[in-house]
Amino acid sequence: MKNWSREFIDGMIKTAKRNPADVPRYYEGESLAVHAATKHYNIKGQIGAVIGSHNPWAEAFVLANGAKHVTNIEYQKTFIDHPQMDFLYALDLPSLREK
Repeated sequence: MKNWSREFIDGMIKTAKRNPADVPRYYEGESLAVHAATKHYNIKGQIGAVIGSHNPWAEAFVLANGAKHVTNIEYQKTFIDHPQMDFLYALDLPSLREK
């Protein structure tokens, strides 16, 4: 199980605010496009989700750009200790539609 502490996530958010290129991430240019798009389209106060994240770089970008909350949807179970993030096991997603 992955474990993302509040300190780890807050550090990534702080780095994203200072210089997004310094955030450890996958997909060099494409990942910076996520930061640019979420900044351009003003996601302040919005709630969203990131699907398939082994490292919370995308979550850090959306929170740095003002999102209220983000859910990480992933097949690898992750413990997240942050008030603006939670986790949803990908295989549980279909059962939510049934409710």
